Amino acid sequence: MHAFFDPDYPSRLRSIHQTPPVLFSRGTLRADHRAIAVAGTRQASERGLGIASAVATDLARNGVTVVSGLAKGIDTAAHRAALDADGRTVAVIGTGINQFYPAQNRALQERISCDGLVISQFWPDTPPHQRNFPMRNAVMSGYAAATVVVEAPWKSGARIQARLALEHGRPVIMPDQLLEHDWARDYAKKPGVHVVASLGELLDVVEGLISELNTGPDSLPEIPTDHHPCAAKAAHVDRWSHVAVVPSTRGRSGEHPLRLLIGNRLRLPWVRLTANSALPP
Repeated sequence: MHAFFDPDYPSRLRSIHQTPPVLFSRGTLRADHRAIAVAGTRQASERGLGIASAVATDLARNGVTVVSGLAKGIDTAAHRAALDADGRTVAVIGTGINQFYPAQNRALQERISCDGLVISQFWPDTPPHQRNFPMRNAVMSGYAAATVVVEAPWKSGARIQARLALEHGRPVIMPDQLLEHDWARDYAKKPGVHVVASLGELLDVVEGLISELNTGPDSLPEIPTDHHPCAAKAAHVDRWSHVAVVPSTRGRSGEHPLRLLIGNRLRLPWVRLTANSALPP
C-alpha cells in the first residue's frame, strides 16, 4: 500500500487532478519514466490485436514500459506481447488487487505481478463495477507519458482515456484507421494528438515524444543509440494492413501514514477529505 506522499508513489500520478490518495500494488514498483499506455476496445478486431501486439513488442524491446488495463482484447494482447518480448508491463486494474477480472486473465495477472507490476486504486477486495473503469483509465493516463489508442468506438474506455490524456497534458497517438469514427476525427484536430499511418511512423512519434521529455529531474532516460525503436521492425508490420495477428487467448508517533492523512474519514474506492475530518495538527 502506498499513500501519495510516500517516496515510492509514482511521481507522474501526482500531477493529475484524479490522483489516487492510495495505491495498492503487487510486483516491482519503480519510477517508470519511460512508460507508454496502450489502450483499446475489448471487442478488438484481428487487425487491432496485431497492431497492439506489434506496438507493445517494439516498445518493450526498446526499454519502454507498456501500460494497459488488463481487459480482454487490446489490453491482453499488449500485456502478453510485452512479456513475451522480455519487457516490463504495468497493469492498472479496475478492481481490488485481490480480484481477477476478467477471470480468464487470472494467469496473466499473476504473471504480471511476478514479472512486472499490478496496481489498483481500489480497496483490495473491491469487485468489478462499471464506474470503476473510467477511474482506472485516469490512472493509466496519469501513470504513462503518452497513450496509444489502437481501436476505440464511441462507447469505449479507450476513447475516455484519450480524452483524459489530453486533459492531463499527455500526448495521444492513434492509427489513421481510427478516423472512421467521428470522435477520432474531432480529436485529430486537437493539439497533442498524433495520427500515424504505419507502425514505423508510430514508433518514430513515440521516440520523439520521449526525447522531448528528456528534461528536468523527472526526465525519461534517452533510448540507447545502438537500438533505435525502428531498427527491429519486421517488414510484415510496416503497414497496418500487414500487421501480424495475435491469437486471443510510519508516520509521526508511530501512527500509520494513512491515519495521519485522512483521520477517520476513509471512503472507498476514493478517499475524501471533509471539513470535519479528524486530522492531526
